[in-house]
Amino acid sequence: MSDRARRVAEIVKSALERTREERITFLDQACAADSETRAEVDSFLQFEDEASYFIEQGALHVAAETIARDPATPFPQQIDGYQILSRIGVGGMGEVYLAHDTKLRRKVALKLVRAGMDSAEIVTRFRHEEQILASLNHPNIAQLYGAGVAAGDIPFFAMEHVAGTRIDEYCNAHALSTAARLELFRKVCAAVHYAHQRLVIHRDLKPSNILVTADGEPKLLDFGIAKLVESPDAFTQMQTLPGAMTPDYASPEQIRGDAVTTSSDIYSLGVLLYELLTGQRPYRLKTRSADEIARAITEQEPERPSTAIARGDGNSKFEIRNSKFPPGDLDNIVLMALRKESKRRYESAAAFSADIGRYLEGRPVSARKDTVTYRTTRFVQRNRLGVVAAVIVFLSLLGGIIATGWQARRATEQAKVAAQERDRARVEAAKAERINEFLQNVLGFSVVSWVSSNPKRKNVATIAEALDEASQRSDSELADQPEVLAAVKFSIAASYFGQGKPDRAEQLFRASLDLRRRVLGSEHQDTAISMTLLAEVLVHQGKFAEAETLSREAIAIFRRERARGNLAPKWFPLAHSLLGMALISSGDAEGGETALRQGIEASADLTGVLRSLVASLYGNLSVARGNQGDIDGAIAWLQKSIEEHRRVPGEPSIEMGIALGNLASFLIIKGEYGAAEPALQESLKIYVNAVGEKHQFTTWSIIYLADSYYLQGDYLRARAEIDRAIGIQQEVLQEGHIDFARSWTVLGKILTRTSDAKAAETYLRRALDLRARALKPGHWRVAETQGALGECLMSQNRYEEAESILLESHAGLSKALGANDPRTRDARQRLLALYEAWGKPESANGYR
Repeated sequence: MSDRARRVAEIVKSALERTREERITFLDQACAADSETRAEVDSFLQFEDEASYFIEQGALHVAAETIARDPATPFPQQIDGYQILSRIGVGGMGEVYLAHDTKLRRKVALKLVRAGMDSAEIVTRFRHEEQILASLNHPNIAQLYGAGVAAGDIPFFAMEHVAGTRIDEYCNAHALSTAARLELFRKVCAAVHYAHQRLVIHRDLKPSNILVTADGEPKLLDFGIAKLVESPDAFTQMQTLPGAMTPDYASPEQIRGDAVTTSSDIYSLGVLLYELLTGQRPYRLKTRSADEIARAITEQEPERPSTAIARGDGNSKFEIRNSKFPPGDLDNIVLMALRKESKRRYESAAAFSADIGRYLEGRPVSARKDTVTYRTTRFVQRNRLGVVAAVIVFLSLLGGIIATGWQARRATEQAKVAAQERDRARVEAAKAERINEFLQNVLGFSVVSWVSSNPKRKNVATIAEALDEASQRSDSELADQPEVLAAVKFSIAASYFGQGKPDRAEQLFRASLDLRRRVLGSEHQDTAISMTLLAEVLVHQGKFAEAETLSREAIAIFRRERARGNLAPKWFPLAHSLLGMALISSGDAEGGETALRQGIEASADLTGVLRSLVASLYGNLSVARGNQGDIDGAIAWLQKSIEEHRRVPGEPSIEMGIALGNLASFLIIKGEYGAAEPALQESLKIYVNAVGEKHQFTTWSIIYLADSYYLQGDYLRARAEIDRAIGIQQEVLQEGHIDFARSWTVLGKILTRTSDAKAAETYLRRALDLRARALKPGHWRVAETQGALGECLMSQNRYEEAESILLESHAGLSKALGANDPRTRDARQRLLALYEAWGKPESANGYR
C-alpha cells in the first residue's frame, strides 16, 4: 500500500470516529494544504450510510481495495472457456468478472481467488462458498453454473449473472407502496427459508446482496461467509468473526461472537425490512464507531417503524399511518424479527413471511408488542448502576421536601412493588420460554433423530400419540415449575377434548385447576379459565351439578376482572353459556334461560370469529325454550343461531353442527320429517369434516336420524342408524355415559315395534336408570324414557305395570312441557292405547 493510500485511510478512520459536527473542523485541519486528498476523503464519507463497510474491512483495507478497483489495473482476458468482458467487483478474497461463456453462449459472473490471496484458508473459504451454492436451486437465489481451476492453480466458479438493482434502490426508484415492498420482501424470505431448509445460514443478508431484476424478481447473492448447519467442516463450525459480516445488519449474537443459528438471518431480514419501509436503519447513532454500533445492536431497543417514518429522517416516500393496513401490526412484525433474544424472534423465515401475509390480508398477526414490564426489566438489567444512582438522587431530592419518616416508608413500598414487578417479569419470561420449549418438543414428535421426543422414532406419528407422550412427560419435566405445568396440562386437555376424548381431558383439566388454585389462588383469572373449560367437559359428560358449581364460581371471578378491564371478552359469556346448559340439562330450563340471556347481553361487543359464541348462545337458548314446551320459539332461536353461524368467517364450526341437529330434533317433534333430514345430513357433514365420524357429536345427529325413521315407520333404516350410533359410542365414550340413554331409548322403541320386547325392556330400563341418576326429578327426558318403557310393557300384556309408569310419564311431561306439547300429547295417546287394549273403556275416555 502506498503512503498516500495509507494517509487517506487513516484520515477516513479518524473522521468516522467523530460526530458530524466535529468532522468538518478535523478535515479542514488534516487536509489543509492538500485539496486532492480532501476530495478523495470526502468521496468516502459521502457514503456514510454504508460506513459499516469500513468497520467490516478496516479503513486501511478499504483504501487498498479502492486502489485495486482502479480500472487501469489489468485483468485476464480469458479463463478456461470464459471470455472476460469486464471486472464488476473486488472483495476481500476474490474478484468477480462479467464473462461470456463461449460454449453455452451466455453471460456469467465469474468469481475467482485474487492473485496473491490464494492461501490455504482463503481457498478453503472459496471452496466452501462453491459447495453451498451447488446445494441451492431456487428462483430467487443466484444459480451456480460450474467451477474449475485457472492458470496458476487459481480456483474459480461461474454463476448466474444478475443484471439488477439493489433491493432498497429498486423500491425507491419504482416508488413501491407498502404492500408492494412487503410482497417483494416475502420472496426474499422464501429464498432464505429454502436455504435454511438445506441447512445453510447466509450470515450476511443486506441490500447489496439482494438484487432485483427488471421483471421485479429478487436474487440472493454472496454466500461467501454462509454456514452449513451441523457440518463437520472446521471452517463452518467457526463463530461469525467481526471482519466477516456487515455490522449494521448483524444480529446481537453475531456481534457478541456467539454461535449463530437461522435466527440470526431472521434478525438481518428484520433490519432489511425496517430499511425498506422507513429508508433508515433501526438504531439512532451519533458517531457510527464500531463500539457504538455494537452497543446499539446488543442493547438499544429499535424505534417503531411508523414513528421513524413520522419523524421523516429517512428516504421513505410513503406513510404507514395512511395505509389501509393497521400500523401497529406492521410495527410489531418488524420489531419481533429484531428482538435481542433469538428464541423470541420468528421461528423461521417462512413464519416471518406468513405473518406479513396475514397482515396484508387484514387478519390477526402472531407478533405482539413487547410489554412495558419486559422493556423495563431489560433496561434495569443493562443499567443497574445508573438506575441505582438515579434512585438515590431521587430519594435525596424527595427527602428535602417530604418528612423523613414518610419518605422512608414510601420508598420501601415502591422498592417492594418494583421488586415484585421485576420478579413477576422474570417468572413470566421464564414461564413463556419453558412452555415454548416443551410444546416445540411436542410439535417435533415426528422428527426421527436423537433429539426427538418420540421414543419409537416413528416418522409418522399421530396427534394422539404426541399428546399421550407429552402428557406422560409433563409431570416429570415440569415438576419444579407448577405454573408452567398447569398451563401445559391445560393445553393438552383442550387438545384431548378436541380429539373426542372427554375422560382424558377431564383428568388434565382437573389437574390444571388444582395446580392453579394452589399456585395462583382461587380468585385468579387463569384459575377461572380452567374452571370454565372443565365445566364444558362436565356438561358433555352429563355431570351437570358440578358443571353448574364451577360455572357460577368462574362467573363471579370474571365479573370482577371485567370491572377492572382485565378480561378477554369471550370468557364472561362463555361461562354463562355453560351455566345455562348445566341448568337446562339437569331440568331447570327457566334458570338456564336466565343465564343464557345474561350471556347474550355480555356478548354484544364480540366480533369476527367470536360471533360464533353468540350464535351458540342463541342455539342453547332454543333448547331452554323447547324444554319449556315452546317448540316454535325454539325453532325461531335456532334459525337465528344458524344465520349467525353462516356469517362467521371460515369453515362451519362444530357449534353450527349442533344447532342444525337441534333444529332437526324440534322439526321431528312437530312431525316435519322431510324438513328435518337435510338439516341432519348437513350437521353430520360438519361433524365428520371437523372431528371425524367416530366422535360423540356425530352420534347426536345419527340418533335423531334413527328416531325420525322410527316415527315414520321405517324400522329397518332406523335400526341401522341406531346400531351405527351405539357402535361409535362404545368406542369413544366411557361406560355409563349419559349419552347412552339417548341411543338405548330409541333402540328400545324400535325393538318394541319389531317384536323383540324382552330385549327392548332391558335397554329401556338401563336408559331409565342412567337418566334417573343423572337428572333432577321431573326432567322431561326421564318421562320420555318412562313412556317408551310403558309402551314396551304394554306390548307384553303387562298392563298393570305399564299403567303406573305411563301415568308417571304423562304427569312428568305435562308438568315440564305443558298439556299441548306434542310430547305430552303422545303420552296421552299411550294411555289411551293402554286402556283400550286392557278393556277399560271408561278409563280410556278420559284421554280421548
